[in-house]
Amino acid sequence: MRRLVRRLCWLGVTLLAVMTASTALGPVYWAFDLLTHPRPHYIAGLIVVMAAAALVRAWGAALLAGVLAVPHMLVMADLTLASPAAADDRTTGRPITIATVNVQWNNRDPTAVLDLIARTQPDIVVLQEAVGQWARHLPALRALYPHATPGNWQDGARLIVLSRLPMLGTRHEVNGPYRDPTTMVSFDAGSSPLTLIAAHTSPPVSTIRAAARNVHLRDLSQLASATRGPLIVAGDFNTTPWSPHYRTTLGTTGLANVAGGPWWASTWPDRLGCLGIPIDHILVNEDLVPVHLDVVGGFGSDHRAVIATLNLQDGHSAKGD
Repeated sequence: MRRLVRRLCWLGVTLLAVMTASTALGPVYWAFDLLTHPRPHYIAGLIVVMAAAALVRAWGAALLAGVLAVPHMLVMADLTLASPAAADDRTTGRPITIATVNVQWNNRDPTAVLDLIARTQPDIVVLQEAVGQWARHLPALRALYPHATPGNWQDGARLIVLSRLPMLGTRHEVNGPYRDPTTMVSFDAGSSPLTLIAAHTSPPVSTIRAAARNVHLRDLSQLASATRGPLIVAGDFNTTPWSPHYRTTLGTTGLANVAGGPWWASTWPDRLGCLGIPIDHILVNEDLVPVHLDVVGGFGSDHRAVIATLNLQDGHSAKGD
């Protein structure tokens, strides 16, 4: 029995070693980039192998498992994370709540999405994939959100921004061969406008789609870097923060991911719950401090919603109608 366990330990650590080595090729080929996403899973698997190997005194396998866990830990640690709000930050100004929700175009329970939004009532809502059947359901949100873009949002759109805050201006762009949407909105937020950059990038499931996503991420990072004042970047980016393509684009902007932490807030697929990966994000600059974060699933989509309460800093204060 001990010999079998030792063999299984060596098999497991060898497989994880190959996958770990393959992540180094993430920048050059889309299939290897996919292997960069489950880094917490690699760490968990290596810890299990290390413990099992130690129990049967397979010290070589245990040592190798420990060594292999290090690069994954370093990548996850080398990220810009939003700091928790200090006591003074929680009471200064008016908090703003924002939600990003990929509702899934073929959602089997659209009313659950409407119920989630009505129950939480974020100040700003970013919806993705609200097309097709959603034209029958979106008008129900009109009473809650007097400000929205695009203008024909009730007919459905791939990207919709709803707001209780007045909109000062909007800008819409499409990116790449799949016309992936980006929406830039300026809100009336007191002494200085609050800017939102919302986006839904292509899923990286082929060479062309991965390239389209990477260009979109680059464009988002350039927009963010050129924006002054309070800034939020939110949406479904179809990448985890430890992908090399995230790290070389949004990771260079200085924006902080509000969902960072020891175990990250997984958002996809919903059926895996906390065992999924984080591909839906809310990022902020130094003018905004996170006060609270919720990740909510179970509304018929394959994504979970990310809902963050943020506090404006440096004298900014948001106001509704």
